[in-house]
Amino acid sequence: MQTPVRSNPTVGSVSRKVMEVNPNLGVQDIIYIIRQSVMYEHGIKDGFTKTEVIDEKKALAMARATCSRG
Repeated sequence: MQTPVRSNPTVGSVSRKVMEVNPNLGVQDIIYIIRQSVMYEHGIKDGFTKTEVIDEKKALAMARATCSRG
C-alpha cells in the first residue's frame, strides 16, 4: 500500500500569494507572516523527525488582516 503524497506549499508560492493580497508589505512583514504560519508535523518541534509545513490559509488570513490597518 502506498502512502498518499501530499504537496505542501513552498515559501515562494506563499510569498507570492501574500504579496498579491497586499503588495505594500515589506520583506520583513512577509517573513513574519510566514514564520507565524508554520505548523510542525510528525514529531516534536525540536526533534529530528519534525516536518515544517506552512499553513497557507493562515498566512493569507494574516496578509488580509494587514489590509484593514490604517
